[in-house]
Amino acid sequence: MKQYLPSKKFFIVIASFAFLIGCIWGYTTWHKKVIAEQNKQAREKILAQAQSHENIDTDKDGLLDWEEVFRGTDPKKTDTDGDGTNDGKEIELRRNPLVAGPNDYVRGIGEADQLATVSKEELTESEKLIRGMLTAIMYNPNPADKNIANKITQGIADSIREKGQEFPNRYTLSQIKTIAETEASLKIYGNTVGNILKTSTETEKENNAVLLVIAQGLKDGKTDIFDGFDPIIKINKDQVSALLKVSVPEDMAPLHVLLINSMENVAFSIGNLKFLISDPLKGLIGMQQYKTALQNRVTAREKVSNHLMNSGVVFTEGEAGLKI
Repeated sequence: MKQYLPSKKFFIVIASFAFLIGCIWGYTTWHKKVIAEQNKQAREKILAQAQSHENIDTDKDGLLDWEEVFRGTDPKKTDTDGDGTNDGKEIELRRNPLVAGPNDYVRGIGEADQLATVSKEELTESEKLIRGMLTAIMYNPNPADKNIANKITQGIADSIREKGQEFPNRYTLSQIKTIAETEASLKIYGNTVGNILKTSTETEKENNAVLLVIAQGLKDGKTDIFDGFDPIIKINKDQVSALLKVSVPEDMAPLHVLLINSMENVAFSIGNLKFLISDPLKGLIGMQQYKTALQNRVTAREKVSNHLMNSGVVFTEGEAGLKI
């Protein structure tokens, strides 16, 4: 039986081979970890450098360095094509910064062949969004990562919600004419404001009209449909103008300003709804603003009404003060 057992030399060879394989595997694993860590550090360094240069314009030509890379222009040369007009100005005039002028105008689809210049316009909210998305993708160490899309989408939603709470609030206490506060002056004030404000039925009709215009505009894709907002905006602004002329009892003044701004902001947000097609992001922000402004208007009216009631002012049937 002994003659069939492996010799000691065989075991030594096998053990040596196993040790060699183990060493090779260990080295390979260690090397992969080192390379992975080096790659990670390299990516983080590149990302940090990119982010630190996000708003840098090395050649001061009006185009950020990352924009120059995107457009193919030289971030270190003010005038890439050497025609005497810097790269930023050529983009502003819709000329090609890579082709020497003057015959380098970039025409749109269906545009006539003649040369033209276009005045610089402020970027729309949607254009700013696209620019920001492009920046986020370009500066990400892994542009193909599906999480980028999720982060961008969440960022858009957060931005809409945040900007949907922003209003100019144009009017202040300094623009309000105040008078001594008495029960009589409060009652006169209540009836005066009540005559200016819309009834709940009129408010509901206004809201329905706004929603109808939105639905029709989005369905037909025609921006001129949103001109239907103009009469609604005018009504709100006329009411604001009327409220600014009211003599206000002193303690009521802060609430009166709150009411005026809430109504001004309804008009402001409806104005932004007009951009639902031409500047979708601004239009979406307008929708959030409109929702917020409507609630603020309701809250402001309730506060005015509660102050009058807590001051002992009673309106009888038929008096305009009941409309507040």
